Amino acid sequence: MRITFFGAVGEVTGSCYHVALQNGEEFLVDGGYFQGHEKDLVRNATKLPVDWQKVKSIFLTHAHLDHCGRIPIFYKQGFRGKIYATAPSAEIAEVIWRDNLHLLETARNLANTDPFYAKEDIEGCINLFEFAEYNKPIDFGRGVTAEFFDAGHIIGSSSIKFDDSGNTVVFSGDLGNDILGIVDDPEHPKTVDSVVMESTYGNRKHDDTGEQQTILKSYINKIVENKSTLLIPAFAIERTQELLIDINDLVESGKIPPMQIFLDSPMATKVTEITRKHQKFLSEELRRKIAGGDDPFAFKGLTITENSEDSKKINFAPGPKIIIASSGMMTGGRVVFHLMRVLPDPRSIVLIVGYQVVGTTGRDIQDKKDRVYVDGRNIQVRCSVESTDVYSAHADQTQLLEWLSGYNPQPRNIVLAHGDQEAVTEFKSLITAKFRSTVYTPSLGEIVSL
Repeated sequence: MRITFFGAVGEVTGSCYHVALQNGEEFLVDGGYFQGHEKDLVRNATKLPVDWQKVKSIFLTHAHLDHCGRIPIFYKQGFRGKIYATAPSAEIAEVIWRDNLHLLETARNLANTDPFYAKEDIEGCINLFEFAEYNKPIDFGRGVTAEFFDAGHIIGSSSIKFDDSGNTVVFSGDLGNDILGIVDDPEHPKTVDSVVMESTYGNRKHDDTGEQQTILKSYINKIVENKSTLLIPAFAIERTQELLIDINDLVESGKIPPMQIFLDSPMATKVTEITRKHQKFLSEELRRKIAGGDDPFAFKGLTITENSEDSKKINFAPGPKIIIASSGMMTGGRVVFHLMRVLPDPRSIVLIVGYQVVGTTGRDIQDKKDRVYVDGRNIQVRCSVESTDVYSAHADQTQLLEWLSGYNPQPRNIVLAHGDQEAVTEFKSLITAKFRSTVYTPSLGEIVSL
């Protein structure tokens, strides 16, 4: 099995791996979007150096932009094979593609550039989906099977194991933080020859695990005292739903006083509805709560904005108030308008609950720069900027090592991807000290034979 790495090596965006099997079959695992500086965005339009007539399928680990965002571009370039994904992943991917196209069209209007794909490319991709179930191998004949396992990251997320005539390789996808409760803990394929593994948090450990509600409550108390705003720029997928579950608990238990809470994200609203729809992919605990009549996505004080006019009205709502808005890295969407009002306000708080890629507005704010560019405007930062990783959907260093330790026997090969260079370097040193496996850290375009 030969794997060529077309993204997410030495970085955490653009996940895309080309696989060539012993029998000559070719497919991709993920087709992720590059995020960050403008030069990174331009890479998305580059033609992938493959023969699309030979690439028969794309296996999607999960529906985050950095894992699925280039698939409509691949369709435009000529891909016409099948896209294998869980049902929630397929539905969320469509939402992401449409949202990203809207952002690209807006950018075209501003910079006179053409979007990387069009609506018809999205429609074409939708027709290529084949739904996969967890723990049900897909037999492609000639000794090749693929099997999806719950990665515990977001709803529908998967690790995917391929068997090529007895040579077994698992692509971990993004592994989940087993402290969070919206989906079950990551499943384990148990026995494989090789692992292509994410290392996003390969050099970090989560703080205050299991204390999400306590930490969230502490920031809410501060804006209650100041009658101000708590702005949470949250990823529309998983992070927003986790926040809603915790705020629901705090509201219904009376641990925070009544106040207005706004979910101001059309994408997050759509993903929340998809989450409601696919309850079998949720954690057992959350399924029990919903079956008992407690809808964690609807509670007193919550307002879901329907349009941009409703979004603008949030500015005139008196404090204290909580605003949850996407995007998580603050590069576009409705959050930019809230940032313009909240950043200069010394009484308010911006709470960062997700990883911020270098070069994004979110990273500049997280680094507590005195002034940041928001939607092309230079804004002074006078509010409190707080960060917590307790809502991270990624497994941390300890959890990644535990997942690797679950293989018996140890895999012969471990390939580290989807991590900044510092994370990959530290994680590799830990693995080589603990395991007998051969560890690869490929560069962009490199081929690894397993």
